[in-house]
Amino acid sequence: MILLARTTSDPDFRLLVLLLDRELAIRDGDDHAFYAQYNKDVCKLY
Repeated sequence: MILLARTTSDPDFRLLVLLLDRELAIRDGDDHAFYAQYNKDVCKLY
């Protein structure tokens, strides 16, 4: 059986994603918009 757990409803996870995105924006510089397009959805498969 596959259980799909979406983490987007977890406020702590959403904060972590926000902080990570800010860090990556600094590291990526001008290329951040290009890389950010691939970071839309997050899910876990069990």
